[in-house]
Amino acid sequence: MEEEWKLTDQQNAQIDFLTSKLKNSVRPLEIVTWLMNFRSSERGDILNLLFLMEYVSPNEMFEAYTSNFSKLKEKLPKKTVLYINYVGKMGKSGSQMAYYATKALQKLNITHIFINDIKDLPTIVGEQTSPISLAFIDDYLGTGKSFTDYFESVSKTMDQDEFSSLKISSLSVVAIASMAAANEHIKATVPNIDIYIALTRKMAFRGGLIDNKEQLKRVRNICFEYGKLLSSTNNALGFNNSQAMITFPYGSPNNTLPIVWASKVINNNKWQPLFPRFIDEKIQNSKNYRKNTAHWIGIVRLSGYRSLFRLNSDLDNEYIGKHNFRLFAFIKLIHERKDTPIICHLLGLFDEDYNNLLEESIELTYIKKNNGVLELSKEGQKILQRVQRLVNRVYPKELEEKPLSFKTVSYNPISWRGLT
Repeated sequence: MEEEWKLTDQQNAQIDFLTSKLKNSVRPLEIVTWLMNFRSSERGDILNLLFLMEYVSPNEMFEAYTSNFSKLKEKLPKKTVLYINYVGKMGKSGSQMAYYATKALQKLNITHIFINDIKDLPTIVGEQTSPISLAFIDDYLGTGKSFTDYFESVSKTMDQDEFSSLKISSLSVVAIASMAAANEHIKATVPNIDIYIALTRKMAFRGGLIDNKEQLKRVRNICFEYGKLLSSTNNALGFNNSQAMITFPYGSPNNTLPIVWASKVINNNKWQPLFPRFIDEKIQNSKNYRKNTAHWIGIVRLSGYRSLFRLNSDLDNEYIGKHNFRLFAFIKLIHERKDTPIICHLLGLFDEDYNNLLEESIELTYIKKNNGVLELSKEGQKILQRVQRLVNRVYPKELEEKPLSFKTVSYNPISWRGLT
């Protein structure tokens, strides 16, 4: 890949707009780094393609599950326990789904029990003789085949003698988003199952999302060329040709185009994913973020500052260290409007750590709540601007992008429909 690439003013504006559209889940520099995977002649088309990308935020996940379970609740008999099983093996995404699903279920006062392994259902149900309701949850249903394959394996398990006494009165699948084809496949394969989906999406290259046919063919060919190297020929445009353009706070489903999430060496170059799917890449991104932040803090320290903040008395004499680093990184991420899970991931925080930093930042008047939304106070903005000035003095003037930037630009694409 070429080393140098001069962004046009329009491309800069597009990237700034995309950062906002993707709810600040990625930074402008991360978008540029990802675009550098492609040939210079391809980057304009791929940048336009990125306007199809959808980032589902934690709040949207919670709202989606709340909407779905609210509809499911209407069909549940009173005092019924809802048994919930994850689609596929329980992993990191499963734990994240469980978190938001649980919040929704608690809000709706639905009595529920999560089952990690369907084989445990008879033991959990015990001697209960009344009919039970069973729901399967997922975040995204692309083709629907993963679910039907999983349900087939579940059915074989449930055909065993120990399940014979169970009276399963209702079956349902609950997901945040899906393709229309997935819903049709599930209904045709699994009889008498209810499907609750909050968002139905179209395939990137078949859903009429790209108006210009020549452009569509050109972009599809680019994605297929790299996709088959990053995944396989059959899955070059997402698992089983799903052609999805969606991602979640914890990563992308394999239905999404591999060019977005894959991490692999092709043509002697390491592919840099925009929304990593695998944990090792996420860990590396977290390390890089903390390393860069530590570098900025180091510059501040070398500039003669003993402390960035008005800290508590026991820290007043401490040089800029771990606590300063965390506090600075925290308010910077709040300013970038990063979601809570992303902040915790990047800084290696537990829920308690996050809450303590938030409480301290508010107490020190660096962060305030405006109609329930966290934002920086004037004092917090001063700290970021101070660091920005110091860091920018160290970096060469010829750099196109300063390490810290707070500009806001709005850009409305012309040739792509319904994506602003």
